[in-house]
Amino acid sequence: MRVSAFIIIVLLASCSDKNHEDYRGFTKRTLTLVDSLGEIELMLPDYYDTLHSWVRYSDHPGGDERYYRFQPSHYSMRQEKNYFPDFDSIKQFFTIRHIHRLNYVHHIDSFNCDPYLRKEPDTLFQFESNGIQFCYYALERKLPYNSEYPFSTWNGASARYADAHFLFNDLPVYLEFEKLNSDYDTMNFNEECLKILRSMKITGNGVIAKR
Repeated sequence: MRVSAFIIIVLLASCSDKNHEDYRGFTKRTLTLVDSLGEIELMLPDYYDTLHSWVRYSDHPGGDERYYRFQPSHYSMRQEKNYFPDFDSIKQFFTIRHIHRLNYVHHIDSFNCDPYLRKEPDTLFQFESNGIQFCYYALERKLPYNSEYPFSTWNGASARYADAHFLFNDLPVYLEFEKLNSDYDTMNFNEECLKILRSMKITGNGVIAKR
């Protein structure tokens, strides 16, 4: 009887170990969102050791967005001025962004994955982690031609890209992963992105006041 109980305990412990994420090579980071929106706690690969934050201004009301970008420290950082980032200086990053001012009625219907699933059933799916409902997809894409840097070695290059979004109370939050080279390929790109998302925990109200 004692032997059977011991075997059951060992099996349960074994199952528990299999379900436990291996975050060796990752570091816990806490991101404090602006305007007391809340905090995001997550595990990031060690090489994402630098955080930059800025507002990307739009030419239409309510389109300004707050960016938080994690990247390796040895890459320089240039704020995105329009729809094309500086591909020569930002070769890999993880970005969190949300609307900066809620000056208009923001439609959240797009946070339903169903319309996208009908178009890209093999690359996009929904999942839940720590109470967060994610809509996620990953793909390999060609980078657009950057007219500001016409001799960029990355113009037309192939990049691995993943996108996720979720609704944090009243605040739509977008997440973007991108890798343009393989300096830090410590694991499968898709696996790494999903591990980061599964580690995320959020506290706060996630409500932007109208200004």
